[in-house]
Amino acid sequence: MYEDLPTDPDELQVIQGHLIRLLARLREQADASVPLYPDLPVDPAWLQIVEAHTVEQLRRAGEQAYEVETGDQPWVSGPAPGWRLQHLPTAVGQPPRRILHRRDCWIDSGEDLTLEEASGHAARTAVELCRLCRPDPPVGPLPTCASGDAAA
Repeated sequence: MYEDLPTDPDELQVIQGHLIRLLARLREQADASVPLYPDLPVDPAWLQIVEAHTVEQLRRAGEQAYEVETGDQPWVSGPAPGWRLQHLPTAVGQPPRRILHRRDCWIDSGEDLTLEEASGHAARTAVELCRLCRPDPPVGPLPTCASGDAAA
């Protein structure tokens, strides 16, 4: 349990909501041709630093909320044995946005993937890896896929 975070589930939910909104604003600022928010940095490097810090705080708040509600700490035991691909809506004319998650990530939407599928998606530049759950499928060809038996 994080001692610097509250243990009230309602307070944690408010904190998570604020952090999620901040992440959305950071990404909008990064994608905008002119600054949208005067309270956020304009420099892309600073935006990345603030985003990375915000993502980490959101992860911590999510872990705290989960532990308060269940008493469980699944992140201590190691990575989950599965992955999920989330498809996010994008504006017309924009490329699709996909994020790869561990199956136990708090994001519960998306299609379940096998090891081979997750590895293939992780190797693509068009697929983002979730910064909260940090999926870690092996990237590149897998030994089981190298033989012709894998396709059968």
